[in-house]
Amino acid sequence: MQALNKIRNRVTGRKLITVTVIFVVLIVVMNILAAILTQSTGVQLLDYALDDTHSKGYETIGKLGSDGRNFYLILLSIDFLFPVVYMIFGVSLLGYLLNRFATKDSLLNLLILLPVLGMLCDWVENVMIVSMINIFPNELPWLADIGSVSTKLKFMFLGATLLLAFVLWLVGFFKTRTGYLAKEQK
Repeated sequence: MQALNKIRNRVTGRKLITVTVIFVVLIVVMNILAAILTQSTGVQLLDYALDDTHSKGYETIGKLGSDGRNFYLILLSIDFLFPVVYMIFGVSLLGYLLNRFATKDSLLNLLILLPVLGMLCDWVENVMIVSMINIFPNELPWLADIGSVSTKLKFMFLGATLLLAFVLWLVGFFKTRTGYLAKEQK
């Protein structure tokens, strides 16, 4: 709990804005690169495939061709940085919002760990995809299965982080608003 409080204590509005700008820029860059690869190969990247099976995963890797697989490996090397950025963004955002109304000893502080779990799942996904590409044309179905589950979990944790941030913002907004209205009525 002390580590989570240290994180909360370091989050300021200025730091949150800086992290948000970096996060948005990296999303744009990653999506541009992914679009280039998807457009040139005609296949959806495994990082975005929520309906993936091991046979479909290896089929996708085959359709990429040699140049596409090499470009994907470059993209994945950048994608090892992206989870760190969105984890810092998510932790900062949740920490900032929790600072507004949650006490330092509140169990709500544990929610700061959601983006960390998302980052870990993204890294597992990336390791599985890199491994699948490196052993291709050989196939190990368990690599694709673990990668597919990691993709789903990554999006689940990312979505939960954003949804939670929105809920915390609403709670903070209404708490501030009702406090303001109560003072105004006195």
